[in-house]
Amino acid sequence: MSAYITLVTPMLDEECLVAAIVDQGIPEASIVRSVEPVLLRGWQKGRQANIVLMKEHTGDSYNDIGFLRGPTGYTAILSNDYARFGPEWLSRVSARYQTHWSAKQERLAAEERRRLEEERQRVVEAQRQAVHERAKKMGYHVQETREGDKIRMVLVKRTY
Repeated sequence: MSAYITLVTPMLDEECLVAAIVDQGIPEASIVRSVEPVLLRGWQKGRQANIVLMKEHTGDSYNDIGFLRGPTGYTAILSNDYARFGPEWLSRVSARYQTHWSAKQERLAAEERRRLEEERQRVVEAQRQAVHERAKKMGYHVQETREGDKIRMVLVKRTY
């Protein structure tokens, strides 16, 4: 008799989850992703999932495999009859998910550092322009020198 297993996973990021599934040999083109849950085919009768591995691509002749998005992560819906996609497979997916999650966090942190540095550069340039404009209004000329990442500005006013 066929039965299914539902396992709540701590996986929250769809991009990382799909990448982890692809790492396990499932082509990305065969993974169905949907914002609204879709019905799974097979023994699940009425079960729905946001990420579906179609039975034609998994080798399981009876059941789709699904991941339903919830507030605490994706719930995996697996058949316990097909050993290839059981709890051991899910633990391998989870391990790969962690690798992809860590890489994504590092990438996002690097992008945030780059964004903050660009913002800092814009502020420095705006301040620099403001000093030049104010000095010009007051009749001064600005001499700039750069020392590493610092800008030294000297106001010069010629009187004859």
